[in-house]
Amino acid sequence: MNQKINLLALIFLALVNCMFAQTPDFIELLTPAELNTAAGEINNIVLEINIEKGYHIQANPVNEEFLIPTSVKIISSKNVIVGNPVYPAGKTLTLRGTEENLVVYDGKINIIIPVQITQPVQKDFDLIEGEFEYQACDSVKCFMPRTITFAIPVKNI
Repeated sequence: MNQKINLLALIFLALVNCMFAQTPDFIELLTPAELNTAAGEINNIVLEINIEKGYHIQANPVNEEFLIPTSVKIISSKNVIVGNPVYPAGKTLTLRGTEENLVVYDGKINIIIPVQITQPVQKDFDLIEGEFEYQACDSVKCFMPRTITFAIPVKNI
């Protein structure tokens, strides 16, 4: 009897561990090395996202409320006016065994973030910090949503 209880406890712990395991990295986020700009100038920050073959992430916007859209947020920036991110058009995907279409990204995509520096950078550089949020899926399952943080140095020209 104790062996059965121990075995059940071990299986339960293994399942819990799988539920909270770190999502594998299916995404590579590439940011500019730095943003060289002058005060008042409008620039575009281009985030390049490489999605591993066989996987996709939800587009922005999504076509169902319960789906988690890919999103970019600027969370910290001094003297920076941030415009709305420009997301690419998604691709239609129909999963095997369903009739519903999803709108997703796969392969390589770019997200463009318009920014304007309002005052000259005071020191050698300032930082624009942000978060890239996504949920990766394959043809069978979706993984836990992830957030990748990034920082882009801003320098005066």
